[in-house]
Amino acid sequence: MKLFLKLFTTAFLSALLFGVCFGIFIVIENYYEINAFDNFVGGFTMGSLFSFPFYFTVGILFSYLNIWITNKVSPKKSYIFGLLMYSLLGLIVGVVLFPPGIFYIRDMLYFLGLGVLATNIFYHVLCLVNVLAKRKNFIKR
Repeated sequence: MKLFLKLFTTAFLSALLFGVCFGIFIVIENYYEINAFDNFVGGFTMGSLFSFPFYFTVGILFSYLNIWITNKVSPKKSYIFGLLMYSLLGLIVGVVLFPPGIFYIRDMLYFLGLGVLATNIFYHVLCLVNVLAKRKNFIKR
């Protein structure tokens, strides 16, 4: 239960952080256009709301799988291994979310980049939560 609470907190914080990044991307992309979702708040809201289900389902399930697999890797290589695993998952999510039809290389790179960004945000927030939990346990002793 403690691990699930840690992953739930990580998913929540990651969705908010991804919403901030998505809001910044929306503002940069649509600087000269006027639309309801072209401002930071619209991008933040849209990015957070659309990323919450993915973080809470795919992120938590993949984290359980990744923790199980990472325990079999040497501790020195666990960060690199986890980073590569989450980046691969981000590429897979980017391919799944890519709309069917005509393939433009710029759009494909955009969706792949968003997938990798989302999963790496989740992984680094999870690393930060783990470090803070270890410090809290160390201070209690």
